[in-house]
Amino acid sequence: MVERVDVTEVGFGVLADLAGRSIVESGLDSGLHPGDIAHARVGGLRAYDPSEVFPVWAVDGDPVAFGLVWPMHPSADLVIPDHLDDPTFEAIVDDAVRFVRGTTNEATITVEPAQRRLDAALDRRGFGPSKDEYMITEQLLGDLPAVPEIGYEIRGATLDDVEGIAAAHRSAFGSTWTPDEYRTYMTTSPYLPEREVIAVAPDGTVAGFAVVWMDPISNVGYFEPVGVHKGHTRRGVGTAVLTAGLHLMRSAGMERGCVLYELDSENEPFYTSVGFNAVGVVRSRRRVWEDPTR
Repeated sequence: MVERVDVTEVGFGVLADLAGRSIVESGLDSGLHPGDIAHARVGGLRAYDPSEVFPVWAVDGDPVAFGLVWPMHPSADLVIPDHLDDPTFEAIVDDAVRFVRGTTNEATITVEPAQRRLDAALDRRGFGPSKDEYMITEQLLGDLPAVPEIGYEIRGATLDDVEGIAAAHRSAFGSTWTPDEYRTYMTTSPYLPEREVIAVAPDGTVAGFAVVWMDPISNVGYFEPVGVHKGHTRRGVGTAVLTAGLHLMRSAGMERGCVLYELDSENEPFYTSVGFNAVGVVRSRRRVWEDPTR
């Protein structure tokens, strides 16, 4: 029997394990990377109760699938393994749609290229195409170029850098990070300060950053997020922090590195220049109910 369980009782480590096993079973483009969970938990979804945005589904008490819900849209990313039997898979999709929709009359669910079973299930439920959102890219961590020398200090972050990193985030993304909020981010497991590669300008400004997440199950490293302070663009900062991050991944035993970018951000030439190759496009499926009571 399928039931939804509380993520605070299951633990976020279980979700990371499910995400890693999904990558091994169905490929990099089959769902979320464990780094997505950690970043969302204390990043974009930090203002929400975890139980409201991390639904987990269990069969006979054993967690088998989960989602990451963005109530402000409302939309969700789902990790539902392909090995589940049809009744279990379909029951999870039904409950996920109800959960994402909530009390609204619409729901959007993102679909990774390898999630063909989920795509078909949403099609049967009346979901139509919405938009293409992200490009998934990867590169093997065999021969890597040296970290370019650009006149900036390239190193792992420390808690002493919190004000500069928060300012760089606000500049790069127009975010609202405060130093106190970012300190919480930096001190919440599984984040490790030394795995946030930063570029420090000669005047001490944090000019760029790339947070590195490791997955020992799939041996795939993941960048989320990557940004450059608007006052330091087109100086090689992004290339430097990404290259240093790839070296960090390789030294930790990762075999591949991956990063996603928004399709309308015009970042393809940049990531291609650093050695990333396209894997596939993450698409959205959306449904609007004319009768909000149904």
